[in-house]
Amino acid sequence: MPTQRRRQDCATCGHHSSLHGSPVYNGGCMGTGQYGKPSNCGCPAYVRPAHRQRRVNPSDFRARNRAGRAAHKGVVDDTAAAELELYIANDGELYRQQAHPILKNLANKMANGTYDHEKAVKLYMYLMESGAKKYAREFANGKSDPTEWHRMFNVATRESAARMFATAFEAEWKAGSYRNDLTKAAAKRLAARG
Repeated sequence: MPTQRRRQDCATCGHHSSLHGSPVYNGGCMGTGQYGKPSNCGCPAYVRPAHRQRRVNPSDFRARNRAGRAAHKGVVDDTAAAELELYIANDGELYRQQAHPILKNLANKMANGTYDHEKAVKLYMYLMESGAKKYAREFANGKSDPTEWHRMFNVATRESAARMFATAFEAEWKAGSYRNDLTKAAAKRLAARG
């Protein structure tokens, strides 16, 4: 049975825990005095219960976290992902406010040679979230229930749509698009690379 912790005066030396600089639990000092120096009172050091000494293996923690995130994402709904992709691609306001700046950013990264597909998907996830919220406000009962967009397009579905956008960007870049959206420095680096 674990020992209950309670603050009190040290049973052996009579000092209050604030004089030792460490708390007193169940009649014994923690074994250190003021400023972390060893205590001279000879009080038995407090021993933590066994359940508190167990250490968690970091790799086990990461594996449990990954499994929890995967369960949280849900199952990909391909129809909903295609619907979200079409809605965002055909919405002028979303294109002007978010999609075009994302395209310019990714074009500069591609020209500089620092493009990363997974980071592009993460960047497009912001656009997917905005698009899902707008879609729910327009077509569903999104005004009365603010989480409706999350039920319509779960994380896995939005990520699938984001991957479609990132793959489409890469294909268009290879075809020669987005060269006019580059900054001067990125255009120079692209010309120097060949």
